[in-house]
Amino acid sequence: MRIGTDFPGGNVAVRSLEEKRALLSPELRDTEGYWFYWCFEAGFDVPGDYEFEFDGIAVGACGPAVSEDGGRSWRWLGSGGCTDYRFVYRAERPGRVRFSSGMQYLQSDLERFLSEVPEVTRSVLCRSRKGREVELLRLGAADAARKVLLTSRHHCCEAMATHVLEGMLRAAAATPELLKNTAFYAVPFVDKDGAEEGDQGKNRLPRDHAQDYCRGASLYPETEALVRLVRAERPCIVLDLHCPWLKFEPNERLHFVGPESKRMERAMDAWAVRLERELPPGLPYSASDNIRFGTGWNTAENYAKGRMLSCCCGGFDFVRAALALEIPYANMRGCVLDAAKARELGSVLLRVAAAALQE
Repeated sequence: MRIGTDFPGGNVAVRSLEEKRALLSPELRDTEGYWFYWCFEAGFDVPGDYEFEFDGIAVGACGPAVSEDGGRSWRWLGSGGCTDYRFVYRAERPGRVRFSSGMQYLQSDLERFLSEVPEVTRSVLCRSRKGREVELLRLGAADAARKVLLTSRHHCCEAMATHVLEGMLRAAAATPELLKNTAFYAVPFVDKDGAEEGDQGKNRLPRDHAQDYCRGASLYPETEALVRLVRAERPCIVLDLHCPWLKFEPNERLHFVGPESKRMERAMDAWAVRLERELPPGLPYSASDNIRFGTGWNTAENYAKGRMLSCCCGGFDFVRAALALEIPYANMRGCVLDAAKARELGSVLLRVAAAALQE
Protein backbone atom coordinates (compact mmCIF):
# COMPACT_ATOMS: atom_id res chain seq x y z
CA MET A 1 0.00 0.00 0.00
CA ARG A 2 1.14 3.55 -0.78
CA ILE A 3 -0.13 6.77 0.81
CA GLY A 4 0.25 10.24 -0.66
CA THR A 5 -1.00 13.81 -0.14
CA ASP A 6 0.46 15.53 -3.21
CA PHE A 7 -2.80 17.08 -4.41
CA PRO A 8 -4.99 20.04 -3.37
CA GLY A 9 -6.34 19.61 0.15
CA GLY A 10 -3.92 16.79 1.01
CA ASN A 11 -3.13 16.28 4.70
CA VAL A 12 -1.89 13.29 6.68
CA ALA A 13 1.23 12.19 8.56
CA VAL A 14 2.16 8.51 8.20
CA ARG A 15 3.39 7.09 11.51
CA SER A 16 3.82 3.53 10.30
CA LEU A 17 2.94 1.65 7.12
CA GLU A 18 2.54 -2.06 6.56
CA GLU A 19 1.22 -4.06 3.63
CA LYS A 20 -2.45 -3.56 4.57
CA ARG A 21 -2.35 -1.37 7.67
CA ALA A 22 -1.41 2.27 8.29
CA LEU A 23 -1.10 4.31 11.49
CA LEU A 24 -1.80 7.97 10.72
CA SER A 25 -2.16 11.42 12.26
CA PRO A 26 -3.74 14.63 10.99
CA GLU A 27 -1.02 17.16 10.18
CA LEU A 28 -1.56 20.04 12.58
CA ARG A 29 1.07 22.37 11.09
CA ASP A 30 0.39 25.73 12.79
CA THR A 31 -2.71 24.59 14.70
CA GLU A 32 -2.90 25.23 18.43
CA GLY A 33 -4.00 21.98 20.09
CA TYR A 34 -5.64 19.09 18.23
CA TRP A 35 -7.96 19.22 15.23
CA PHE A 36 -9.22 16.35 13.10
CA TYR A 37 -8.95 17.22 9.38
CA TRP A 38 -7.10 14.84 7.06
CA CYS A 39 -7.22 13.85 3.39
CA PHE A 40 -4.98 11.34 1.60
CA GLU A 41 -4.80 9.00 -1.37
CA ALA A 42 -4.04 5.32 -0.94
CA GLY A 43 -2.72 3.09 -3.71
CA PHE A 44 -3.65 -0.59 -3.61
CA ASP A 45 -1.74 -3.26 -5.56
CA VAL A 46 -3.99 -6.17 -4.64
CA PRO A 47 -7.62 -6.53 -3.55
CA GLY A 48 -8.34 -6.96 0.13
CA ASP A 49 -9.23 -5.24 3.39
CA TYR A 50 -7.04 -2.27 4.30
CA GLU A 51 -7.02 -0.85 7.82
CA PHE A 52 -6.36 2.81 8.69
CA GLU A 53 -5.94 3.88 12.30
CA PHE A 54 -5.43 7.37 13.75
CA ASP A 55 -3.84 8.36 17.03
CA GLY A 56 -6.70 10.77 17.84
CA ILE A 57 -10.43 11.08 17.15
CA ALA A 58 -10.54 11.52 13.38
CA VAL A 59 -13.34 9.35 11.90
CA GLY A 60 -16.75 10.97 11.62
CA ALA A 61 -20.27 9.79 12.32
CA CYS A 62 -20.69 8.26 8.84
CA GLY A 63 -17.15 6.95 8.53
CA PRO A 64 -14.67 8.60 6.17
CA ALA A 65 -15.57 10.27 2.89
CA VAL A 66 -14.38 8.18 -0.07
CA SER A 67 -13.63 9.23 -3.64
CA GLU A 68 -12.86 6.62 -6.27
CA ASP A 69 -12.60 9.14 -9.12
CA GLY A 70 -9.72 11.32 -8.01
CA GLY A 71 -11.74 13.69 -5.84
CA ARG A 72 -14.47 14.58 -8.32
CA SER A 73 -17.24 12.95 -6.28
CA TRP A 74 -17.48 11.66 -2.71
CA ARG A 75 -19.58 9.21 -0.74
CA TRP A 76 -19.59 8.16 2.90
CA LEU A 77 -18.04 4.78 3.58
CA GLY A 78 -20.56 4.28 6.39
CA SER A 79 -20.10 3.76 10.10
CA GLY A 80 -20.17 -0.05 10.01
CA GLY A 81 -16.87 -1.41 11.25
CA CYS A 82 -15.60 2.10 12.07
CA THR A 83 -14.59 3.56 15.42
CA ASP A 84 -13.67 7.11 16.33
CA TYR A 85 -10.08 6.21 15.48
CA ARG A 86 -10.20 3.52 12.79
CA PHE A 87 -11.82 2.43 9.53
CA VAL A 88 -11.42 -0.48 7.11
CA TYR A 89 -11.77 -0.18 3.34
CA ARG A 90 -12.29 -3.21 1.10
CA ALA A 91 -10.51 -2.73 -2.22
CA GLU A 92 -12.19 -4.82 -4.90
CA ARG A 93 -9.37 -4.22 -7.38
CA PRO A 94 -5.97 -2.54 -7.60
CA GLY A 95 -6.12 1.23 -7.91
CA ARG A 96 -6.03 4.55 -6.08
CA VAL A 97 -8.70 5.85 -3.70
CA ARG A 98 -8.94 9.12 -1.79
CA PHE A 99 -10.16 9.29 1.78
CA SER A 100 -11.03 12.34 3.86
CA SER A 101 -12.52 13.29 7.19
CA GLY A 102 -15.22 15.18 5.25
CA MET A 103 -16.60 15.77 1.77
CA GLN A 104 -14.15 18.01 -0.05
CA TYR A 105 -14.90 21.25 -1.87
CA LEU A 106 -11.87 22.73 -3.61
CA GLN A 107 -10.98 24.98 -6.54
CA SER A 108 -11.90 22.27 -9.05
CA ASP A 109 -15.40 22.06 -7.55
CA LEU A 110 -15.82 25.83 -7.79
CA GLU A 111 -14.71 25.80 -11.44
CA ARG A 112 -17.25 23.10 -12.24
CA PHE A 113 -20.02 25.04 -10.49
CA LEU A 114 -19.19 28.27 -12.33
CA SER A 115 -19.22 26.47 -15.66
CA GLU A 116 -22.68 25.08 -14.88
CA VAL A 117 -24.19 28.33 -13.58
CA PRO A 118 -22.94 31.12 -15.87
CA GLU A 119 -25.22 33.67 -14.20
CA VAL A 120 -22.69 33.76 -11.34
CA THR A 121 -19.80 36.05 -12.24
CA ARG A 122 -16.33 35.95 -10.75
CA SER A 123 -13.98 38.72 -9.68
CA VAL A 124 -11.13 38.93 -7.18
CA LEU A 125 -11.71 40.00 -3.58
CA CYS A 126 -7.96 40.19 -2.96
CA ARG A 127 -4.84 38.08 -3.20
CA SER A 128 -3.97 35.74 -0.37
CA ARG A 129 -0.74 35.90 1.58
CA LYS A 130 0.70 33.35 -0.86
CA GLY A 131 -0.52 35.13 -3.97
CA ARG A 132 -3.65 33.12 -4.79
CA GLU A 133 -6.72 34.88 -6.13
CA VAL A 134 -9.49 34.89 -3.53
CA GLU A 135 -12.73 34.71 -5.50
CA LEU A 136 -15.59 37.15 -5.03
CA LEU A 137 -18.70 35.77 -6.73
CA ARG A 138 -21.60 37.98 -7.73
CA LEU A 139 -25.15 37.30 -8.85
CA GLY A 140 -28.09 39.62 -9.43
CA ALA A 141 -28.98 43.17 -10.37
CA ALA A 142 -26.07 45.54 -10.94
CA ASP A 143 -27.95 48.40 -9.24
CA ALA A 144 -29.64 46.27 -6.59
CA ALA A 145 -31.17 48.06 -3.64
CA ARG A 146 -30.79 44.92 -1.48
CA LYS A 147 -27.54 43.03 -1.06
CA VAL A 148 -26.63 39.75 0.62
CA LEU A 149 -23.13 38.56 1.56
CA LEU A 150 -22.37 34.84 1.92
CA THR A 151 -19.06 33.45 3.18
CA SER A 152 -17.52 30.07 3.96
CA ARG A 153 -14.14 28.56 4.84
CA HIS A 154 -12.99 31.03 7.44
CA HIS A 155 -11.83 27.66 8.78
CA CYS A 156 -10.49 26.03 5.64
CA CYS A 157 -11.26 22.43 6.65
CA GLU A 158 -15.03 23.09 6.85
CA ALA A 159 -15.87 22.06 3.29
CA MET A 160 -19.50 21.05 3.83
CA ALA A 161 -20.26 24.73 4.42
CA THR A 162 -19.17 25.54 0.85
CA HIS A 163 -21.50 22.90 -0.57
CA VAL A 164 -24.31 24.77 1.24
CA LEU A 165 -23.10 28.11 -0.14
CA GLU A 166 -23.17 26.65 -3.66
CA GLY A 167 -26.73 25.46 -3.03
CA MET A 168 -27.78 28.99 -2.07
CA LEU A 169 -26.28 30.47 -5.24
CA ARG A 170 -27.81 27.78 -7.45
CA ALA A 171 -31.23 28.49 -5.94
CA ALA A 172 -30.76 32.25 -6.33
CA ALA A 173 -29.77 31.85 -9.99
CA ALA A 174 -33.01 29.92 -10.54
CA THR A 175 -35.10 32.73 -8.98
CA PRO A 176 -35.03 35.58 -11.54
CA GLU A 177 -37.72 37.60 -9.76
CA LEU A 178 -35.55 37.82 -6.67
CA LEU A 179 -32.54 38.91 -8.71
CA LYS A 180 -34.33 41.91 -10.21
CA ASN A 181 -33.66 43.93 -7.07
CA THR A 182 -31.24 41.79 -5.06
CA ALA A 183 -27.53 41.17 -5.49
CA PHE A 184 -25.66 38.29 -3.89
CA TYR A 185 -21.97 38.48 -3.08
CA ALA A 186 -20.17 35.32 -2.02
CA VAL A 187 -16.66 34.43 -0.88
CA PRO A 188 -16.45 30.62 -0.97
CA PHE A 189 -12.83 30.35 0.27
CA VAL A 190 -12.02 32.99 2.87
CA ASP A 191 -8.87 31.04 3.79
CA LYS A 192 -7.93 30.22 0.20
CA ASP A 193 -4.34 29.17 0.95
CA GLY A 194 -5.42 26.82 3.72
CA ALA A 195 -8.14 25.18 1.63
CA GLU A 196 -5.80 24.40 -1.26
CA GLU A 197 -2.87 23.35 0.93
CA GLY A 198 -4.89 21.12 3.26
CA ASP A 199 -4.50 23.01 6.52
CA GLN A 200 -6.76 22.66 9.52
CA GLY A 201 -7.41 26.43 9.69
CA LYS A 202 -9.19 26.14 13.02
CA ASN A 203 -7.11 27.54 15.89
CA ARG A 204 -4.34 28.60 13.54
CA LEU A 205 -1.58 30.48 15.34
CA PRO A 206 -1.40 33.35 16.10
CA ARG A 207 -5.13 33.48 15.27
CA ASP A 208 -7.35 31.96 12.63
CA HIS A 209 -9.32 33.81 9.97
CA ALA A 210 -12.61 33.54 11.89
CA GLN A 211 -11.08 35.41 14.84
CA ASP A 212 -9.54 38.16 12.69
CA TYR A 213 -12.21 40.81 13.26
CA CYS A 214 -12.88 43.56 15.80
CA ARG A 215 -9.44 43.39 17.42
CA GLY A 216 -7.43 46.09 15.68
CA ALA A 217 -5.56 45.49 12.42
CA SER A 218 -6.39 42.31 10.47
CA LEU A 219 -3.66 39.71 10.01
CA TYR A 220 -5.07 38.41 6.75
CA PRO A 221 -5.77 40.25 3.48
CA GLU A 222 -9.01 38.28 3.05
CA THR A 223 -10.57 39.49 6.31
CA GLU A 224 -9.45 43.07 5.74
CA ALA A 225 -10.92 42.97 2.23
CA LEU A 226 -14.21 41.55 3.53
CA VAL A 227 -14.64 44.44 5.95
CA ARG A 228 -13.93 46.89 3.12
CA LEU A 229 -16.52 45.09 0.97
CA VAL A 230 -19.15 45.29 3.71
CA ARG A 231 -18.53 49.01 4.22
CA ALA A 232 -18.69 49.68 0.48
CA GLU A 233 -21.64 47.51 -0.53
CA ARG A 234 -23.68 47.75 2.72
CA PRO A 235 -25.37 44.32 2.63
CA CYS A 236 -28.52 43.97 4.69
CA ILE A 237 -27.85 40.26 5.28
CA VAL A 238 -24.50 38.62 6.12
CA LEU A 239 -24.50 34.84 6.48
CA ASP A 240 -21.24 33.17 7.51
CA LEU A 241 -21.26 29.37 7.05
CA HIS A 242 -19.21 27.04 9.24
CA CYS A 243 -18.94 23.43 10.42
CA PRO A 244 -18.47 22.50 14.10
CA TRP A 245 -16.42 19.70 15.69
CA LEU A 246 -16.36 16.43 13.74
CA LYS A 247 -19.07 14.53 15.65
CA PHE A 248 -20.92 14.03 18.96
CA GLU A 249 -23.59 16.27 20.45
CA PRO A 250 -24.32 19.11 19.88
CA ASN A 251 -22.17 19.03 16.73
CA GLU A 252 -24.51 16.67 14.89
CA ARG A 253 -27.24 19.31 14.85
CA LEU A 254 -27.64 22.27 12.52
CA HIS A 255 -27.46 25.42 14.65
CA PHE A 256 -26.95 29.14 14.65
CA VAL A 257 -24.24 30.62 16.85
CA GLY A 258 -26.13 33.08 19.01
CA PRO A 259 -24.91 36.68 18.68
CA GLU A 260 -24.17 38.88 21.67
CA SER A 261 -26.16 41.72 20.13
CA LYS A 262 -29.83 41.57 21.14
CA ARG A 263 -30.81 43.04 17.77
CA MET A 264 -28.99 40.25 15.96
CA GLU A 265 -30.39 37.68 18.39
CA ARG A 266 -33.90 38.74 17.38
CA ALA A 267 -32.91 38.34 13.73
CA MET A 268 -31.55 34.85 14.49
CA ASP A 269 -34.81 33.87 16.19
CA ALA A 270 -36.85 35.04 13.18
CA TRP A 271 -34.63 33.07 10.79
CA ALA A 272 -34.85 30.01 13.04
CA VAL A 273 -38.65 30.00 12.96
CA ARG A 274 -38.66 30.13 9.16
CA LEU A 275 -35.91 27.55 8.78
CA GLU A 276 -37.62 25.10 11.10
CA ARG A 277 -40.82 25.47 9.07
CA GLU A 278 -39.20 25.24 5.63
CA LEU A 279 -36.78 22.33 6.01
CA PRO A 280 -38.06 18.89 4.92
CA PRO A 281 -37.91 15.85 7.25
CA GLY A 282 -34.67 14.68 5.65
CA LEU A 283 -32.97 17.86 6.88
CA PRO A 284 -34.14 18.06 10.50
CA TYR A 285 -33.61 21.21 12.56
CA SER A 286 -34.96 22.66 15.77
CA ALA A 287 -34.57 26.26 16.85
CA SER A 288 -33.83 24.92 20.32
CA ASP A 289 -30.51 23.61 18.95
CA ASN A 290 -29.14 27.14 18.52
CA ILE A 291 -26.31 27.91 20.93
CA ARG A 292 -27.17 31.25 22.47
CA PHE A 293 -24.49 33.67 23.51
CA GLY A 294 -23.40 33.00 27.07
CA THR A 295 -24.10 29.24 26.87
CA GLY A 296 -21.86 26.27 26.07
CA TRP A 297 -18.68 27.34 24.28
CA ASN A 298 -20.32 30.54 22.98
CA THR A 299 -19.02 32.92 25.62
CA ALA A 300 -16.92 36.08 25.64
CA GLU A 301 -13.85 34.04 26.65
CA ASN A 302 -14.00 32.15 23.35
CA TYR A 303 -13.53 35.41 21.44
CA ALA A 304 -10.49 36.68 23.34
CA LYS A 305 -8.30 36.72 20.21
CA GLY A 306 -10.93 38.28 17.96
CA ARG A 307 -14.52 38.04 16.83
CA MET A 308 -16.28 36.46 13.87
CA LEU A 309 -17.41 38.27 10.74
CA SER A 310 -21.02 38.07 11.94
CA CYS A 311 -20.10 39.82 15.20
CA CYS A 312 -18.27 42.55 13.30
CA CYS A 313 -21.12 43.10 10.84
CA GLY A 314 -23.77 43.08 13.55
CA GLY A 315 -22.46 46.47 14.62
CA PHE A 316 -23.34 48.16 11.31
CA ASP A 317 -26.76 49.82 11.34
CA PHE A 318 -27.41 48.91 7.69
CA VAL A 319 -27.08 45.15 8.43
CA ARG A 320 -30.44 43.67 9.43
CA ALA A 321 -29.17 40.12 10.01
CA ALA A 322 -25.56 39.06 10.57
CA LEU A 323 -25.57 35.36 11.42
CA ALA A 324 -23.19 32.42 11.73
CA LEU A 325 -24.59 28.97 10.93
CA GLU A 326 -22.89 25.69 11.86
CA ILE A 327 -23.51 22.78 9.45
CA PRO A 328 -22.72 19.23 10.65
CA TYR A 329 -20.05 17.29 8.79
CA ALA A 330 -22.11 14.16 8.16
CA ASN A 331 -24.89 13.32 10.62
CA MET A 332 -27.74 15.81 11.10
CA ARG A 333 -30.08 14.70 13.87
CA GLY A 334 -29.90 11.12 12.62
CA CYS A 335 -30.06 11.94 8.90
CA VAL A 336 -27.06 11.59 6.60
CA LEU A 337 -25.80 14.86 5.15
CA ASP A 338 -23.88 14.61 1.87
CA ALA A 339 -23.03 17.11 -0.87
CA ALA A 340 -26.45 16.85 -2.53
CA LYS A 341 -28.28 17.28 0.78
CA ALA A 342 -26.05 20.23 1.61
CA ARG A 343 -27.04 21.95 -1.63
CA GLU A 344 -30.68 21.24 -0.78
CA LEU A 345 -30.12 22.87 2.60
CA GLY A 346 -28.67 25.85 0.73
CA SER A 347 -31.79 26.17 -1.41
CA VAL A 348 -33.95 26.28 1.73
CA LEU A 349 -31.68 28.90 3.28
CA LEU A 350 -32.13 30.96 0.13
CA ARG A 351 -35.92 30.87 0.63
CA VAL A 352 -35.47 31.96 4.25
CA ALA A 353 -33.20 34.82 3.19
CA ALA A 354 -35.67 35.88 0.48
CA ALA A 355 -38.46 36.00 3.04
CA ALA A 356 -36.32 38.08 5.38
CA LEU A 357 -35.61 40.52 2.56
CA GLN A 358 -39.34 41.19 2.20
CA GLU A 359 -39.70 42.45 5.77
